[in-house]
Amino acid sequence: MTLHQRVLSFVVAAAVITVLVTTTVVFHLGADQLKQEQQQQASVLSQTLAEAVPAVLEQSDEQRLAQLTSQFIGMPQVSGIIIEPMLSGERQIWASDLPATHVPNWFVTATGLTVNTTSVSVSNGWTQLAKLTMTFDPHQDIAELWQQLMRLVSWLLAASVVVVFTASFMFRRVTAPLGELSQRLMSLGHGDFHPTRVTTSVSDLSTLQHAFNLAGQQVARVQQSQQDELSRLRDKLMVDPVSRLPNRGYFQHQLQSFVKDEIGCTLMLLEADWLSRLRARYGYQYRDQCWRLLGEALNQDGLANTHQVVARLSHNEVAILLITDEEKTVRRYLRQLLRMINQELENISLPVNQGFHLGIAQTRTDETVSLMAKADNALQHAKRHQEVYFWPTDEQVDSRTRDAMASTYTCSMRCNKTH
Repeated sequence: MTLHQRVLSFVVAAAVITVLVTTTVVFHLGADQLKQEQQQQASVLSQTLAEAVPAVLEQSDEQRLAQLTSQFIGMPQVSGIIIEPMLSGERQIWASDLPATHVPNWFVTATGLTVNTTSVSVSNGWTQLAKLTMTFDPHQDIAELWQQLMRLVSWLLAASVVVVFTASFMFRRVTAPLGELSQRLMSLGHGDFHPTRVTTSVSDLSTLQHAFNLAGQQVARVQQSQQDELSRLRDKLMVDPVSRLPNRGYFQHQLQSFVKDEIGCTLMLLEADWLSRLRARYGYQYRDQCWRLLGEALNQDGLANTHQVVARLSHNEVAILLITDEEKTVRRYLRQLLRMINQELENISLPVNQGFHLGIAQTRTDETVSLMAKADNALQHAKRHQEVYFWPTDEQVDSRTRDAMASTYTCSMRCNKTH
């Protein structure tokens, strides 16, 4: 349950309790007042009628008696009048004809009001003329109390609804900074910090915003420091400082992951002998500058859109990994690569197609060591035959390593000398 829901639940519960308590108090006060009024009216009306009846009875005027009793029977509290003369003994009964108002039975029972009958003796001072009985029915008063309570409950419910909606609107408006704070915290968790801008007149929330901004700035500085440190560590462990290309360790890790997933790969080994000659002729500084230019050229859009990784393996060797074994794509990339290398040679006034060799190998199922050995053997073949590049067919592929080839070559030389 959200904070907004909790607050609304509290407001609704408070409104319901207020309606119930107010209705209960008004009901009990109204019922008590009706009981007192019923007793007073029964005493007053019966005495009043008892004082007015003797003169009518002495004159035996039935019409006047009917007019007199009709004034009392028309009252909502009086439901019946009975006059029983002592001399004749003939009872006269009058009943109220007012329509009854519907009231729930449980409400009538809750009031505790019942039909009350009062009997008084009618006399002219020394002689008892008749017996007067009046019946008082509180049903009309109960119905009026019921209507009053219904109106009260309706007004209270309407006021409660207004209070709930007002409280919800005010709460959302006051706590608007909390919503922004949650969004900023989510962004901060992903490394993106922005200070809060929603203003509020609540001092506690304003203090919270200020504290969050300070903490967020500190976290942002720490995150930036960590990113800088990770970047420096990455450059130190994974990037060659001279050419700004990935180093041998990073390249082997990437190659191993692709080969392990049995993705068609093409590996090119480039041995740039001209860089070694530049070092011997012009020194390390010029050689390093040429390495940086070569690294930038290898990462240009034309080549970078095709190859996956380019890394410097040794002082004059570069490895290029293509995640494809399609011959058309590889040949197009090879042409672009040779064009770029020759352009770099022309920029430093060296003859084109000289001073470098390329060995190419492809695989889908080989291991990393086997693929590296194939590419290295292709490179050695290109060097031995003074070719710019060598791309062996399946029949020409030799997976022996450079050391194995050297060992075989040594044994062959020894056998020739023996013979």
